[in-house]
Amino acid sequence: ELFEPRLKKWLMIVATPVPKKGKLVVCTQHIKDITERKKAEKVTEMLSSVVKQSTEGMAVADLKGNIIFSNEAWGRMHGYKSPDEILGKSLAIFHNKEQLEKEVKPFNKKVIELGACSGEVWHITRDGKPFPTLMSTALLKDGQGRPYAIAGIAMNIAERKKVQEELKQSQEKYKSLYETSADAIMTLEPPSWKFTSGNPSTVKMFRTKDEKQFTSLGPWEVSPEKQPDGRLSSEKAKAMIMKAMKEGSNFFEWVHKRYSGEDFPATVLLTRVAIGG
Repeated sequence: ELFEPRLKKWLMIVATPVPKKGKLVVCTQHIKDITERKKAEKVTEMLSSVVKQSTEGMAVADLKGNIIFSNEAWGRMHGYKSPDEILGKSLAIFHNKEQLEKEVKPFNKKVIELGACSGEVWHITRDGKPFPTLMSTALLKDGQGRPYAIAGIAMNIAERKKVQEELKQSQEKYKSLYETSADAIMTLEPPSWKFTSGNPSTVKMFRTKDEKQFTSLGPWEVSPEKQPDGRLSSEKAKAMIMKAMKEGSNFFEWVHKRYSGEDFPATVLLTRVAIGG
């Protein structure tokens, strides 16, 4: 095999000597263009490297559920040293009985019916330890459209699930602190600087019907027309907000007004908060 630069083609040359009376008198040559074959081999080699070096587990099983191929990542994920240990084994070794009944069978049924399916499926390691995966599975078909195997890609999402659970717990903790606080806690955002949220203590303090009614208002709308220093509440409120935005926080005394119209003195702490930039 050689590459012919002038033709820009790969050629396969078969040379056959033809002897006569013990002497070589002629040599026949058969030349075949194998450019397309070489391209296909290159693509196959590239895809093979992708599968072998992938950090995601990849496996192929026949229609009876027996493993006919798996990459190293699939083996490591399930606690096996080599893919050779898995070849010929049933897919059932990667799941316990509960997982097989509740998740795997319904999942594979969708693969057969739809041709492909993606979703969360729990697996077990060689020693029986369960772990969650994100599976993407497809039904492989031959040139005549007949199914002959099932290919699956699995990503271990145990760490992701752990982070999600910690985030959920953190959110619940701060939500609880927000909702049960005896202090009125509220948020307001630019450019209108109207309230965007208020905890139950806020609703109670301002005596609005609910949070929705409270968030339809701005700070100057729950204040008398003027503050004790004679400044208009609408002007001074915006000045206090701008100071907090510039310095990070602003603590001051203020006269507020309940939704029913009654004035009351309060201390206010405005704190600048950045979310998502």
